[in-house]
Amino acid sequence: MDRDICQHCGTEIKPLRKQYNLTPKQLSLLAYIQKYIEDRQVAPTIPEMAEHEGISSNSIKTRLDSLEKRGHIKRIKYAKRSITLT
Repeated sequence: MDRDICQHCGTEIKPLRKQYNLTPKQLSLLAYIQKYIEDRQVAPTIPEMAEHEGISSNSIKTRLDSLEKRGHIKRIKYAKRSITLT
């Protein structure tokens, strides 16, 4: 597996790694969110992210918590598609 390219969508994450200082798994999710919002003008749902990453919804929530704690995203609790990039 090439850690510089998202294995699911092919988004290049190497530039993001240096810019954001995140783990490859966090970068993969952040890159997916960024591309999804860019393409659709709305954030993905947790089930969509889980399907894309091939992991459980609980694991997605953990990664989102980490991204939010580090200041890369903001979320509105209990609202669907409420992720915004910071």
